[in-house]
Amino acid sequence: MIHSGKFMNRLKIIILFSLYLHNTMQAQTKFGNEMCIGLHGYNLKYENPNYQHDTLQIPFRTFLRSRSNICDSTGSMILLSDGGNIYDRDGGLIENGDTLTPTSWYNEYFGISPAIQSSVFLPMVNRKYYFVTPTMNDTQFYYSKNIHPWKAPFNEILYNVIDMNANGGNGKVTKRMVPILENKEMTKTCMQACRHSNGKDWWLFKQGGDSTIGNVLYKFLFTQDSVYNMGMQIIPFPFRGYFDLWGQMAFSPDGKKWASTVCNNSDGEVYIADFDRCTGVLSNFEKKNIWPNPTGFPLPNLQADSINAGLCFSPNGKMLYVSRYSHIVQLNLQNNSQYKVTGMDTTYNYFMGYIVLQLGPDNKIYIGHKDGFSRQMNTIDNPDVPGAGCNFCKKCLQSVYKNEVLYSPQYAKL
Repeated sequence: MIHSGKFMNRLKIIILFSLYLHNTMQAQTKFGNEMCIGLHGYNLKYENPNYQHDTLQIPFRTFLRSRSNICDSTGSMILLSDGGNIYDRDGGLIENGDTLTPTSWYNEYFGISPAIQSSVFLPMVNRKYYFVTPTMNDTQFYYSKNIHPWKAPFNEILYNVIDMNANGGNGKVTKRMVPILENKEMTKTCMQACRHSNGKDWWLFKQGGDSTIGNVLYKFLFTQDSVYNMGMQIIPFPFRGYFDLWGQMAFSPDGKKWASTVCNNSDGEVYIADFDRCTGVLSNFEKKNIWPNPTGFPLPNLQADSINAGLCFSPNGKMLYVSRYSHIVQLNLQNNSQYKVTGMDTTYNYFMGYIVLQLGPDNKIYIGHKDGFSRQMNTIDNPDVPGAGCNFCKKCLQSVYKNEVLYSPQYAKL
């Protein structure tokens, strides 16, 4: 009894600290509360348990596969990017937010990167954000364009710092195009972030390219005031080549699992590992071979249909969904079984192809298109359920605007 006062004080501190952590994590989930999925900024806003179509539409901007966006801590979208520029919610450039990749690469694609997972926003405290872009410098661009066009890897990663307190809350890029990795070959796709176990900082992983030391994964730590190059880790499986405008890297929602197509290949391989959010170390690597085209008949483009275009974990992390051009496969990580979720919904000549898979805040998976444009998007409504119960929902998401097309979902669930 003599120590009861000290005990109660400690208990109060523990309770207050627990409430602080709970409120902090609750606020953090709001950073991905809105998702830009349309070619001209068509947006979904999530209000638990459902989404609502938002009025955000920017006809004079184009958002392709490199799109990314971020919300503030209340869940309202504040920043969007096409991979080369940073815009406010209305599509206006924020101060110093233009031309954030080297000139040659920027001009080649009019500032709109064609590669999946080639930009990401990382939220910090006090309305500060990082914006990261892997890219190629002008020397590499010339070499890739004129010397070996079959091999055109990225060779640097740049970051920018955004202060949303500046300009009366309209924001400003206060640091531009700061290199954190230079003169190292990297694939164009396969970059992903995962929150550090401290709940504040971020790990960022980027797939390397052809290397004499093996299949390289570059790792970075973004803290509240600094960015650290944490070196590399070798993936104990072969690097498969530079067909790299498709491909995804993903972390499970709890951050305990990592997976990647590394990057695209015709061998049907997906690499999976355990992830330690404290140390940033991957362990227990596994290689999974995804089924070839399970339709029973040959397709005109067998090479395209043998490439793993995208992947996504289910909310509970027990299922991994992998997209190919003509079909989507569910890999059950508990028993290593595979299930064909869906195939083509029309003839090959009219089919738009599956590509990016993205888990939304409503725990549904949204499926992007590789080719063509449509006012509809497919979803997987119950991705935790094995087999047919996952409920592939054909064209269940439809744009309310007749002139807007749904192209590809934002790739990072923050």
